[in-house]
Amino acid sequence: MQTISKRIIVAVLLFVSADAMAAEKVAVIKETAHACKMLRSSCQIISSGDEIHEGDVIQTGKDGYAGLSFNDGTTVALDSDSKFQINKYDYTPLKHSYSFDVLLSRGAALYSSGRLGKLDPAAVKFKTPTTVIAVRGTRFLVSTD
Repeated sequence: MQTISKRIIVAVLLFVSADAMAAEKVAVIKETAHACKMLRSSCQIISSGDEIHEGDVIQTGKDGYAGLSFNDGTTVALDSDSKFQINKYDYTPLKHSYSFDVLLSRGAALYSSGRLGKLDPAAVKFKTPTTVIAVRGTRFLVSTD
């Protein structure tokens, strides 16, 4: 009986730690104005200091904007009426593992590269509904309808 209980406890701990790793912070909201929200498991209003995870969708309202700062120092400023999704983000320099894959499905954004884009420019994919931007510089402005 004790062996079964120990196995269950170990299985639960492994499951919980794997879930916690999946919800690792990839960015933080540095600044917001007016109605900005995040879609994760539910819709919630965001404010400065909120953590952003892989898979999150950030939406800015009619007069809103949001500034995101990623773990590697990359910044993205979202203009009003924007919808921005973080598909994949990996900044693990010790393993030389890098990925920045995002989608701007609506609105406008100003991107400024951090260490990830400088270490591995090919790992950066900034997508819109009609385009994939390959980053070779350090800063650009993109707008989509």
